[in-house]
Amino acid sequence: MKGCIFWILGFMFLLNGNSTAQVYRQAVGIRGNGNLVGFSFVQRVAPSMTGEIILERNPFDSHVAGTLRFHKNTLGPRLNTYFGLGGQAGFVRSTPGTFVGLNTQLGIEFKFPILPIQTSLDLMPMFNIGPHPNNIYFQVALGVRYVTKKDETRGLRGVINQMKSNP
Repeated sequence: MKGCIFWILGFMFLLNGNSTAQVYRQAVGIRGNGNLVGFSFVQRVAPSMTGEIILERNPFDSHVAGTLRFHKNTLGPRLNTYFGLGGQAGFVRSTPGTFVGLNTQLGIEFKFPILPIQTSLDLMPMFNIGPHPNNIYFQVALGVRYVTKKDETRGLRGVINQMKSNP
C-alpha cells in the first residue's frame, strides 16, 4: 500500500509543470497517523520551496526533523505536490540512545479557498544511523495546519495590493 502511494505521488509530481506553488507563506499545525503525533511548522523560503520542521513522537522514538520541500502545482495553486530532502535527530525510547538520519518526503497538499487551513498527505522514508530499531522506516502521515501568513500577492488581496502600489 505504501509503495503504491509512493508511485502515484511520484508520477503526479513528474507530470506537473513549473509553478509558484503555495498560496500561503507560513503554517503551523499537527501531523500524524494512528501511531504517531507531531507538531509541524512550514515556512516558504522561495516561490516554489518551503522548509518544514517536525517535532514528533512515534512508537520507536521522539525526534526533530527538518525538510526542504520543492512544490509543483497539480490542479491550480491550491493543490500542490511536493518532494523534499532533509535530516532528523532524536532519542530511541526502547533502548536509550540518540540517532541521526536522512529523510525524504513525497506528498500532496491542499489549501482551502476561504478557510485559513492547509492539509497534506505524505510518505516520508527515513534512513537512521545509530541505535534505532528501524534503520529504514516508511511513514505515511496526514497534516492539518493553520495558515498564519497568507501570500499577499495572490487572489483578491494581490489585486488590491497591486492597485494600491500603482496609482
